[in-house]
Amino acid sequence: DAAVSVESLHHFTHAAKEVLYRRLFAALKPGGVYIECDYMVEPQAEEDFYFAELARLKTEQGLAAEEFYHYDTPLTVENQQKLLTQAGFAVRFISRKGGTTVLLAEKN
Repeated sequence: DAAVSVESLHHFTHAAKEVLYRRLFAALKPGGVYIECDYMVEPQAEEDFYFAELARLKTEQGLAAEEFYHYDTPLTVENQQKLLTQAGFAVRFISRKGGTTVLLAEKN
């Protein structure tokens, strides 16, 4: 079986994605794949900027740190691959055009 996400998860933290990817891994059958096409950045400083800016906006607007706020917080390709690998997937880089990146994660 398979699961696909397109331009949807670049609003979530590392911790939220870790939980999601572990649940996804558990739900897929052996041999199943997860394809993620999403906005990812390079280098690490760019990822750090977006998360810092989100924190600043939440403080400025009096929002709790854990409250969801729709703001782009893309991860680096490397961090995205690392989270998928930690969830148990074998990850392959497929393509990248601009910030749009496609990764294939397989449950062996």
